Amino acid sequence: MTPRENAIAVYNREPPDYYGDLMDAIVLLPDPVLMRDIPPQDGKIHPDSWGVPYVWKPGAPGAHPYITPDNVVIKDIENWDRYVNVPSLENLDWGPAQKVAKGVDRKEKFVGIMFGGGLFERSHFLLGMENALMDYLEYPDEMKELLSVIKDFKIAYIRQMAEKVHPDIIFYHDDWGSKQNVFLPPAVWRNIIKPLQQEISDAIHDCGMIYMHHADCICQPLVTAMVALGIAIWQGVI
Repeated sequence: MTPRENAIAVYNREPPDYYGDLMDAIVLLPDPVLMRDIPPQDGKIHPDSWGVPYVWKPGAPGAHPYITPDNVVIKDIENWDRYVNVPSLENLDWGPAQKVAKGVDRKEKFVGIMFGGGLFERSHFLLGMENALMDYLEYPDEMKELLSVIKDFKIAYIRQMAEKVHPDIIFYHDDWGSKQNVFLPPAVWRNIIKPLQQEISDAIHDCGMIYMHHADCICQPLVTAMVALGIAIWQGVI
């Protein structure tokens, strides 16, 4: 079996030649939005395309949001639309991703694309973690409106991915918990995030791609809903 065939056997609950790391069977393409938003590794604040301040300290493994009361994007959830500017998806540079995709033998391996900043993550990037957690409880209607706009952006980008490089797998990132528990009460997650996540999942499937969800955190209180959503692979199970 090729690495792809072996992974498909596991995926289809059939006997594989071996059990190994699924990621060995996936070639990840450079995501043009991610590449556009990566800040320089200089320890200074740089906004991403949503206006979220990021810092990448020298020697650190990656960049992280650096949110304070002064620089937070959404300062008032009841008027969130005054603060949010949805990034453009026009004129993205797909050249590097297309070059990598062209060099992959898809009989041997899957082509995947990393898709970071899911609904929950993007919400706390825009609001700050503490404010986001409170707003999910106190302003559910406003949060639904905000997340719906983020969802529309993500679906548009999924369809562009399918058109430009058609990955086999969307490697979607959204950490829904910590190493101790989920961040939101499951009922809140199911009320606000799940219906919008279903639309994202449907878009992935409509484009003929596999939905792999990265969440290296506790998700057990949500896992039956994750199955119902059509998430094929939970990557990062702890």
